[in-house]
Amino acid sequence: MSVEISTTLRSKQLLRSFFLASAALFGAISISGCASVDAPTLRYGPRSLVLQASYDEVWQAVQKALANYPIQVNNVDSGTIVTDSLKGSSIWAPPFDEKLKYHDFKYVLKVQVIRGKISGLDSCQIFVTKTSTARPDFFSGPVKLPSDGFEEGAILYRIERQVAIQRSLKNAFERESSSGGS
Repeated sequence: MSVEISTTLRSKQLLRSFFLASAALFGAISISGCASVDAPTLRYGPRSLVLQASYDEVWQAVQKALANYPIQVNNVDSGTIVTDSLKGSSIWAPPFDEKLKYHDFKYVLKVQVIRGKISGLDSCQIFVTKTSTARPDFFSGPVKLPSDGFEEGAILYRIERQVAIQRSLKNAFERESSSGGS
């Protein structure tokens, strides 16, 4: 009889310690879930990406990635695209909810595509630079602001995806035409 009681008592103690450990783990997860996220690193200068693709493939992908932006300069020979001056978050809204502390916030995007070769294969390096200016108050002149890099990163991602989609469509078309011609 005492063996059954001690076994039952031991089971209750194990169950109690399991529930306490579960509660502690749940509490730790809950507390860490409410932690604040650090602000993004702000910097000046371009973000870049190297793609192993022909210049024409990359240029077409850049055109599609910037389709929603008003373009001021579009020079395929020099590999340069410059947008018109964009106001505030008219096209791109930052992923964090931070109110702009400046009056008359504007920015310009510049995309530069440079041809090259890697191991004898065509490749291109793409630079995306965001130049932001704003006026701290009505009487001050424009001040150059650093970028968080999110918009530039999103544009580079779109370009990379467009190149991958173009290649997939080309391969599918070639497979279909070769199997249909047999």
